Amino acid sequence: EQYGFDLKVYDGKFDAGTVQQLVDDIVVDQPDAVVFAPLDSDASVPQVQRMLDAGLPVVTYNVQPREQAAPRVFADDYLGSQIVGCNAGAYFAAKFPDRDAKIGIVDLPQLPQVQDRKNGFLYGFLSQIPDAELVQAVDGGGVIDQANPAATDLIQANPEINVIFGINDDSSLGTVAALKTAGKYDADWGVLSAVDGSAPAMESMKDPASPYKAESGYPPRDFAYAAFNLLIATLNGETDATTQVVVGYP
Repeated sequence: EQYGFDLKVYDGKFDAGTVQQLVDDIVVDQPDAVVFAPLDSDASVPQVQRMLDAGLPVVTYNVQPREQAAPRVFADDYLGSQIVGCNAGAYFAAKFPDRDAKIGIVDLPQLPQVQDRKNGFLYGFLSQIPDAELVQAVDGGGVIDQANPAATDLIQANPEINVIFGINDDSSLGTVAALKTAGKYDADWGVLSAVDGSAPAMESMKDPASPYKAESGYPPRDFAYAAFNLLIATLNGETDATTQVVVGYP
């Protein structure tokens, strides 16, 4: 509304084939500009280039393509997760001073920014509990229906795990369901934490019985404004392929 855009939204459904098909559809549709949230950083490089070759102005958001070919906006995922790790570690050390911290991660390994989240969390947690051990990371796909069975397998295979970090709220909420199924959904089990800051996660944290205790998220309104501000700047010729905007975590 602010810029007078007519907006068409394409849903990639967290599926690589669907995203590729949507890129093909966008090239056929020939919109005036594209705000693109790729699923896979490696696959996004030819996808972005295809749209650029079709004469479409493109900005990317929420993902950092390994080769930058268009202006992009993304979050400081390392710092946001480091904050979570520090808070989760401090909480664990205070509540369970006699326990060894054994960490599991519900991951999405193909995305570099998710690895920033994982590594930021570990850096923050280890700053509080240096002898904490990373036991296993599993691929939860970044969506709840994949994260739930992945977290279930993680918990069953490693009963000693008492700290879990979800790389987004779908990952952590899938873990909540897995903990309930395993009979471990209890504030005395350990600590569950994540990155996103969504309303369902906040609701889950309100439950006094929940082990969900630490969360960090960037503000979605600010992220949306940053993406569309970058888009209008690109349409006005005020950016180039190396332009970057980083959104901070509150």
